[in-house]
Amino acid sequence: MKKKMIGIILFLFVIYIFYYDISIGTLPVINLQNNTEENTPFVDRDESPLNTQQMEHQLVKVKRGDTVISIVEELYNGPIPVSMEQLLNDFEALNNNLKPEQLQAGQTYKFPMYDY
Repeated sequence: MKKKMIGIILFLFVIYIFYYDISIGTLPVINLQNNTEENTPFVDRDESPLNTQQMEHQLVKVKRGDTVISIVEELYNGPIPVSMEQLLNDFEALNNNLKPEQLQAGQTYKFPMYDY
């Protein structure tokens, strides 16, 4: 009797997990259809040298729920081509030492672009 009860509970739990993944999801979703001119980043060459060389970047207006990593992954349509540490350091350098945790929705920031 106990084994049947544990089996039923386990089965219901697995069903709930499938339902949650299908209806809500556990992975971030990128909305590519809402690509208006306001949300479309453009390439801009930084005029001030950074580490004795100019760093290419894109200006992006941040939306609610965005993070530095999610925005760069969206720009590259996949994983970022450098380590997270380098990405975050470059972001801070491009944005006057602004910490990634201080992003505000509706503001425009510079995001580093890499030639890899």
